[in-house]
Amino acid sequence: MRQPIANKSHYANGITLLDKQFDDLFHHEKGPGALPASKLENNTDLKGIIVPHAPLPLCGPCASWAYKALAEMPEKPDVYFLIGQAQHSTGAGATMETHQTPYGEARVDQTLLRAIVEKGHLALNDKLHQEESVIEVQLPFLQFINKSRMEGIKIIPLLLNTDSEINELAVDIKETLLEQNKKAAFIFITNFTSYGRDFKYVPFTDNIQEQIVDLDKKLFGALTTNDKDTFFEIVKENVIPISGYAALQMYFKLFGDRPIELEQYYLSGDLNNTYTASVSYAALVIR
Repeated sequence: MRQPIANKSHYANGITLLDKQFDDLFHHEKGPGALPASKLENNTDLKGIIVPHAPLPLCGPCASWAYKALAEMPEKPDVYFLIGQAQHSTGAGATMETHQTPYGEARVDQTLLRAIVEKGHLALNDKLHQEESVIEVQLPFLQFINKSRMEGIKIIPLLLNTDSEINELAVDIKETLLEQNKKAAFIFITNFTSYGRDFKYVPFTDNIQEQIVDLDKKLFGALTTNDKDTFFEIVKENVIPISGYAALQMYFKLFGDRPIELEQYYLSGDLNNTYTASVSYAALVIR
């Protein structure tokens, strides 16, 4: 059992408190303004979402836009892939462990994951997942939007790095889903420009907010036009810290030819009024 490590620092620690927190996030001035409907019959099906990771009071209003779209899919997926990058090490891998949250247990689709691992381009790394909260912070959101079937949802938790065999693993994932006739939705986890001494990124000291926004606009311009080469060239040329770099590599490999829409974007400084340590949050929906 993978025990929670961020249930006091990143999200509310209790069912009632979590329900209240999510209600507030969806109705926040930077949120979508309403809780998700159970589904929208005329809603265009989606392949996945890109969401930020941070304490929910900061990134939650942004993420709620993407999770609302995910909740309103006309057909619920069989499994959710959660794909991020370790923040405290260069490790990579998956885990078969059930994840505990205040809402209960989020279980791994072990049959699906085992088949992917057996193809040889993904290892298991339980210890890494026990020490990292990138995926954990998404799970209460995912459980909240699946309240009517919370105990039945299945997940595939993946932490990748720049040494991961992204191309081969993407093929393995697609093939295994076809072989097992399963419908998946993908949650790619990343923040965008992270500015400040804590991130070892202080390329400018004047007009900080405006210059961060300018960098992010360039990234989103490349992202939403499916221009992978330009996206990573911008990151490289400006040495931008992207917390989910490998997750975005996987996004481009799996869905780089699909329509993608930017639903919400803001800086952490827009909420806490400081831009000397700023993280850019964005919610995108992949159609």
